[in-house]
Amino acid sequence: MPRRCPVLGLPLTVGAARSASSPSLDRINPAEGYRPGNVRVISDQANRLKSNRSLEQVVQLSQRGAPERRAQYAAVAAYMEREALLAEVKRKAAIDPSPSKPWQVIADFLESRFREYMPR
Repeated sequence: MPRRCPVLGLPLTVGAARSASSPSLDRINPAEGYRPGNVRVISDQANRLKSNRSLEQVVQLSQRGAPERRAQYAAVAAYMEREALLAEVKRKAAIDPSPSKPWQVIADFLESRFREYMPR
């Protein structure tokens, strides 16, 4: 589990009452459910902002939503864009016939970088 939310950068707090910084399982693609490869630990606040919204809906909220939440929605949109990119690279890796597996190398690299990513 990360120490900080990879979306909003909040320190994740375990063992306390539920709060914005409580860890929460995010279904990267809500239609695919809670399965290995489709979940990330993010803050409860980030997960509530994302909800079941599409990337387009979150981007719209980052531009026209409540002014005090726009930056957070922008961070959620960036997270969703990263996850969409990773999903596309993993899809290509799964069908790549080449022996050197360049798409898998890229997918592994992105996966490790996204785990380390901390918003600024």
